[in-house]
Amino acid sequence: MTGPPQANAAKHRVLFAFCLATALYLGAVAFSIDKPLTMDQAIPTAWNASEIHQRGFAALGQGRYEISHTLLHQHLLAVTYDLFGESTRSARGLGIPCFLLTLILVNWLAQSLYSGAHGRRVGCTAMLLYAANPFVVQHSLLVDQETTLVPATQLAFLIGVIRCRGRYDARALLWLGLLLALGLWAKEFPPYIALFALGVYLCFERGVVRALRVVAPVALLGTALFTATWALYCTVTGVPLLSFVEHSIIGKALNPGFHSSSLADAFRMWSTHTGRWVTPALLVGLAAGLARRATRASRTERGFGSPDLLWIYVLVYWGLTSFHLYQHPRYQVPLHGAAVVLVAELLVAG
Repeated sequence: MTGPPQANAAKHRVLFAFCLATALYLGAVAFSIDKPLTMDQAIPTAWNASEIHQRGFAALGQGRYEISHTLLHQHLLAVTYDLFGESTRSARGLGIPCFLLTLILVNWLAQSLYSGAHGRRVGCTAMLLYAANPFVVQHSLLVDQETTLVPATQLAFLIGVIRCRGRYDARALLWLGLLLALGLWAKEFPPYIALFALGVYLCFERGVVRALRVVAPVALLGTALFTATWALYCTVTGVPLLSFVEHSIIGKALNPGFHSSSLADAFRMWSTHTGRWVTPALLVGLAAGLARRATRASRTERGFGSPDLLWIYVLVYWGLTSFHLYQHPRYQVPLHGAAVVLVAELLVAG
């Protein structure tokens, strides 16, 4: 049974936009998928996945391997090797389904934020903006969880928050906790950035106490679920329980040399790296959208709405990754899914 003609036509337009975005993306990555692995983190990641592929699920507990982060990405990479064999093409190829999943989630986020035909137009535009951005397209082929899995898990959490529609009952908190735990399996830090953005948003919307009634249970549940499953994984495989903690928290987060030392250093990183790597048109669009939001807030529209969660998320993520993380642009890839939705809405609204 088919739906109303208008509804079917709208679905077809969304499908067409997704197919066009996919074609743009695949046409671009076809020239880069065979390039040799050179990044310092990509090579040990590929080695670990190779060990899992050749020796089985528990391989990383049978010797000394570099375990920098949580291991969902490396196990998925091992599955890719199982299916397509070990090669540079296979290693980079995992980024392709991750990118396409992110495209779908970008559209879902847009239609969760904006209803009806407007939401569909924003979703279509956002998908095309994402697929046409050379920054995210090139980085999707890095053998790295930051540019493959994390963009999708971050968007999934944001969609979960938006679809709560402000009603954070026990079921909603459970789902958000599950999404947070999934994000932690992708990488241990980014989910807490999204959770912090949610906390800031709720503080403005409903006050500190009521914000804590949402954020604290989600944080506790998500962290507990991740810790329990990680401990079980370590018990089964023999991987040291604190392996990524020693690398990421002690070796990086608590290491002063890991952070930008001043505002001048942070600005220098932004101007020399981010300003060159990130599509200038996207930066202009974000600046215009933020100016429009600030103008409306200063006049009549003082209330907070769901799109403001994305603004907070983008600004917080951009700020943190400008001061931390080797000042490397790839750490900013996970904010782009939310950013293109904001820019797309500006373009559609005119």
